Amino acid sequence: MSLTVRIDPRDHDTLKALSQQTQRPMTDLLAEAIQGLKRQLILTASNSGYERLHEESAGEDDATAWDDATVGDVDAADWSA
Repeated sequence: MSLTVRIDPRDHDTLKALSQQTQRPMTDLLAEAIQGLKRQLILTASNSGYERLHEESAGEDDATAWDDATVGDVDAADWSA
């Protein structure tokens, strides 16, 4: 199924030039650009989340935090055999 998306004529010229330079269809280049932006946004959101997590636990001792960690309902004594 083909859909029409309007873009700025300058962007179309750039896309056409990239298509000629890479010998790839413009649709492939657009798909690659869209997926790249999607990955970039996911990575940015992940980094932001990790940064918030780090800031929230800045005063917490890592060893203490891991002492309190559990995996489901598994008792730590079960792992010390």
